[in-house]
Amino acid sequence: MSIDRETINTVLLFDYYDVAGGIVPGAMPGRSSSVKTYPYDPQRAKQLIAESKYANSMPRIVLTYAGTGAAPGDLLVAIQENWQQVLGVTVELQAIDTAAFLREQRQGNFQIQSEGWSADYPDPENFLGKLFASDSPLNYTKYSNPEVDALLKQARVETNRERRYQLYGQAEQKIIDDASIIPTFWSVEHMLVKPCVKGLPDAPMTIPKFRYVEIKEP
Repeated sequence: MSIDRETINTVLLFDYYDVAGGIVPGAMPGRSSSVKTYPYDPQRAKQLIAESKYANSMPRIVLTYAGTGAAPGDLLVAIQENWQQVLGVTVELQAIDTAAFLREQRQGNFQIQSEGWSADYPDPENFLGKLFASDSPLNYTKYSNPEVDALLKQARVETNRERRYQLYGQAEQKIIDDASIIPTFWSVEHMLVKPCVKGLPDAPMTIPKFRYVEIKEP
């Protein structure tokens, strides 16, 4: 609630991205329009901090990201400043080389990490099951919610497509409500295509798309 993603996207990123409305990207099949992330609400964020056990004794907080020791990216700095300005909370940014980052990630040796995810196949399971199921080896945050696990297991064997997507939508909302992850932005690909190019798929992930393309001069 203390990260103003809309302003960051508009001012810093020149509206290059879409502000994430959830974990599953908007262009993916099965994306539930009913899933909502926490809105920017600085007053409520301040209230929650004041009501927490950390109100007067905030520990050291470190956000780790993969980097080579250069200055952190503008996006992380903007988020860091939001936390400082809205909550009065100092979050350190720590860069470690990619190999070390992946090792520490697998071992769970981090407080907060900045990470992205690209789908291997166009299905909500590739985001929700892979990253948040208790038994998934890719669940690096060790997130565990029995209700989410039950929904994910039910969705795995559901043969009705719409019902299956509904189950994933319910699981996604519970994951977001638990605040184990802060979805920030969905990437947007911009392409300029000449009118003579026919059959180019508008797919939200990497596929062998050029096999379908034809050039037809007018």
